[in-house]
Amino acid sequence: MQLIHDMMARSRSLGIEVSIYLLDRDRSRAPLGVYVPLLEQIASSSRRWKSISMNMPESLIDYLCGLSAGASRIPIFQAHITQSLTVSGPVQRLNNGVPFSSQVQFSPQVVRLSDLHSVLNLKIRWERVTTMSIDQISVGQCALILRLAPVLSSCTFSVIHLTPADTTITNVIHRNLRDLTCGIGASGLFLKLTLPNLRRLIFRASSSPTEGDQPGQRLLAFLERSSCPLSELWFCESSFSFEYFMSVFKLIPSLSRLSISTVPHDESVAHDPTIKELLEYLASTTIFPSKYVEDNDDATGILLPNLVSISFSGLCTCPFPWDIVPTLFSPNFNTEASDVTAACRPLKSVKVSVLRGHNGRGLYPYILEPVLSQLIELRDAGAEIIYVDETNRNIDLFQRSVAYWIR
Repeated sequence: MQLIHDMMARSRSLGIEVSIYLLDRDRSRAPLGVYVPLLEQIASSSRRWKSISMNMPESLIDYLCGLSAGASRIPIFQAHITQSLTVSGPVQRLNNGVPFSSQVQFSPQVVRLSDLHSVLNLKIRWERVTTMSIDQISVGQCALILRLAPVLSSCTFSVIHLTPADTTITNVIHRNLRDLTCGIGASGLFLKLTLPNLRRLIFRASSSPTEGDQPGQRLLAFLERSSCPLSELWFCESSFSFEYFMSVFKLIPSLSRLSISTVPHDESVAHDPTIKELLEYLASTTIFPSKYVEDNDDATGILLPNLVSISFSGLCTCPFPWDIVPTLFSPNFNTEASDVTAACRPLKSVKVSVLRGHNGRGLYPYILEPVLSQLIELRDAGAEIIYVDETNRNIDLFQRSVAYWIR
């Protein structure tokens, strides 16, 4: 207590960032009164708070928020409920019997919440929030918050639950959301959401056995309904087919950055026929008729005409098909072919990140010499071609391959 008092006194009128985290050794069944002096001391400086981050039981968060009227316009608000810490005794209340937190309404721009029973219990002026991250939430609560937060531009929902009551929710149209990250249960949200200005989407593509192919079909419906200028798409833990990817790409010709990671238990990103088929498609359509640039809605046109960057990641037990990679790039990377006048996909970057299998399987011995020469030439011309071994980041595949061929 004295230490905190002295720190507050020394900082005078300076803004302070507050972070409260109750360690495991503090998780006893102590009465609320044990924490009251500490919380009151911290709350006394609430007018100077620049941000508040709390990791403690909901009753203590409620109590501290109720004391912190001076922080009503704090820009960053973070709260994590420590479920395993039980505080005995009743939560202190005001004379009128109303919980403290109902007396203070926060107006942050950034909100990060986790493990709350209901995010709506917090008194937050959602109309000011521009960035939000919530780890456990129902589709119904998602829909309600999106309606309450009209200027929200970026949000993350780590785990989304679809309850029977959520099926009756009407569709939500949010015109300012540009960046959306969805984890488990993303398909439930896709059922109820339309985002006409979405630019970046990251979502966990794997599904539970009971969902079947619903996540994939719901994503297609969402993209078609939103008709958004999506430029960046990340498929996390994907097991979708090549044909499915083609269906997605038809809906988003604006896509410039694509990332695909395979599910952790799949045999190999290099063995995945979907990855190879996608690479072969890109290689066969590196150059396409200039007419397509003017009419990229043609169903028979080239897909991914604006692709600049593509990355793959996952478990690997065999070498990646590097022989296809040189043919993905425009001939304009080669000075001898700079007179190409047809339209070329503006691909600049290919990244491969692998986690080797058991017993070291999947170790890349080297890249074949003819292919290596082409890749090095492309890199020298400005192309970004990267290999990352997540099992051993000290491995440089290109240096290893060069050393092998000049020995």
